[in-house]
Order: sequence, then C-alpha cells, then structure tokens
Amino acid sequence: MGMWTAWCVATFFFGARAKITQTSSLVLKEDGEATLKCSQNDNHNYMSWYLQQPGKGLQLLYYSIGENQEAVGDTHTGYKAKRLNLSDFYLDIVSVKMNHSAVYFCASS
Repeated sequence: MGMWTAWCVATFFFGARAKITQTSSLVLKEDGEATLKCSQNDNHNYMSWYLQQPGKGLQLLYYSIGENQEAVGDTHTGYKAKRLNLSDFYLDIVSVKMNHSAVYFCASS
C-alpha cells in the first residue's frame, strides 16, 4: 500500500464578511477512507466540491442547494457527499486510490 498526498486548499475569502474554510492537506494510505470538511459562515445555500488533477481543469464532484440536498456533479465515482446543516459540506473518499491525488476546492454562494 503506497502513501500519497491529497492536497486541499485551506482557506478562501468571499466578500468582506463571508469566510469559507476546508480541510488542509492530507497524507492517506491506499484503500483507506478520508473525509474532507468545508465550512462557511454566511448562510449560503449553494456549496460545491471540485477537484483538480494534475494537468486537468476543475471537475465538479458534488453540489448542494441546502441541508440534506446533495447532487452529483460531472465526476463523482468513489466519492460521497453530505450536508447535514447549512454551514458544513462533507466530501468522503470511499476507498482511496492513486487517482484521488488532486487539489480539492470547496466553494459557496
């Protein structure tokens, strides 16, 4: 089982008050599980998870328009998402593989 790194962007700021944060970088074992957390403090209904693999553009994994309202994006195999409240959106990597090595971005609006 190899070790590899899934890089996650740490913090973005939107507007003067709104703040969004997410899980920082992780080092994971193949076939393990991982959960990334994204939090925002401006009561945004829309939240989304994107991934960017080396040499590729952004790919939408999941998006949500409110609590318990998750929808799949263009790429979602091997991932699950949950939004239990308005502030937090979780992304689970079900069984970590080498192709999960990427930069993960969270957004809200």
